[in-house]
Amino acid sequence: MQYSVGVSGRFSANDSGVLLQAAVNDITMLPKSSVLPYLSIGQLEVVLPKYQPNTLGIHCVYSSRDHMPLSVRTFIDTLIIELKKLDI
Repeated sequence: MQYSVGVSGRFSANDSGVLLQAAVNDITMLPKSSVLPYLSIGQLEVVLPKYQPNTLGIHCVYSSRDHMPLSVRTFIDTLIIELKKLDI
């Protein structure tokens, strides 16, 4: 089942700390891992439990795939494996 939620407002941010502060003061959408401490003490609550984003936008930025050092490739592969284990 898919939902479409129209959102209008004047607030936009690309910093999870700013979004977390907005959540404490109002409503926002953040990964569960970011807000778990606040959920556990009751400072935040889930208001749309069935509406979850399909993906979490995590990006790994590096200079080029050409001649990538093995250490960088190993780090990226490890990052992918470890992030898949998390419930975020």
